[in-house]
Amino acid sequence: MLLPLLKLLGTMYAALTFFVVCVLFPIALLARIPIKRFVHAVTEPLTIAFGTASSEATLPRAMEEMEAFGVPRETVAFVLPTGYSFNMDGAAIYQSLALIFVAQAAGMHLSIGQQAMMMLTLMISSKGTAGVARASLLIVLGRRHRFICRWSRCFCCLRSIS
Repeated sequence: MLLPLLKLLGTMYAALTFFVVCVLFPIALLARIPIKRFVHAVTEPLTIAFGTASSEATLPRAMEEMEAFGVPRETVAFVLPTGYSFNMDGAAIYQSLALIFVAQAAGMHLSIGQQAMMMLTLMISSKGTAGVARASLLIVLGRRHRFICRWSRCFCCLRSIS
């Protein structure tokens, strides 16, 4: 019973690891950011975000750490709050995996085209998602009607995973 949920969780962590290693790390190298200093600077805000399940709780501390890292105050004051609102890559990954999980639990098969359309739609709809814990669940519930029609099957699946 828990094996599909563990597979979902493993897939989520694998996708996030892939994103960090294959997207964020090369960008940091191209921008010549000292990786060890940066990791040290973001460790505390990252721990707070993981512990509270909300990135919004880390904003003040993250701003302080980035200023101490050497980023100009004006840049930090503009980029971090904007990024918290519009750069929701992790939310889009979670939402797409959760919808695929619900579809599979409901016994529905989504084609590659449907999955690609779902990912594109969720990437757009995740922009501006509030940084509130479990806000992505509302997006998943709203989008599941578009991609996974049968209401009763979906509610049964959502009750079983919550």
